[in-house]
Amino acid sequence: MNLFKKQDDKYGKAEVFTNIAKIYSIKGELDQALNYFKKSLRLWEQIGNKRNFAKNLMNIGNIYTDKGELDVALDYFKRSFEICKQIDEKQTLANSLGSIGINHAIKGELDIALDYFQQSLELCEQINDKQILAKNLGSVGIIHHSKGELNQALDYYQQSLQMNREIGNIDGVVIFLGKIGDRGGIGIRDHIKQQITRQEIIMANFPLD
Repeated sequence: MNLFKKQDDKYGKAEVFTNIAKIYSIKGELDQALNYFKKSLRLWEQIGNKRNFAKNLMNIGNIYTDKGELDVALDYFKRSFEICKQIDEKQTLANSLGSIGINHAIKGELDIALDYFQQSLELCEQINDKQILAKNLGSVGIIHHSKGELNQALDYYQQSLQMNREIGNIDGVVIFLGKIGDRGGIGIRDHIKQQITRQEIIMANFPLD
């Protein structure tokens, strides 16, 4: 970090701040993670790198989601969404739609959540992003499951299971084999928490290089 300061390498410092934030997030030190993500965000804005700025907005939104501050998180996700539309950054756009869906689902706004997940699914199919597609197929299944629409839930779980097998995501296979075997009335919060951990969200949206 001292070398970056001497050289005034804002890009390098922004990447380091982001990686420090992700480590704090994995450790569960969310306020520290938030502090470093916001430092990184300011630098991406100064640099004018809209792609990484949008991704960091997503990461900050994910931290606020984990802190239970869902309305604040939604604001960050929607800011990311708008920037991604401007620069045609479709992968982060698909992630932002999914994250907005997750927050509405946690709030119990299932029909709104379903609409955002469906938008994300359509975009994932356009760009052939199987990782996000597998996650969001499972999320749609979870919504139908929570609404008691078990046949529809089963269909989406099976699609997610197949997609996770194709991309070699063993964790996803295990999760959705469990979902297929358990189509009872588990609540939406438990399902969302079982499917998507803090670390998985952050690493999916802004992975370490």
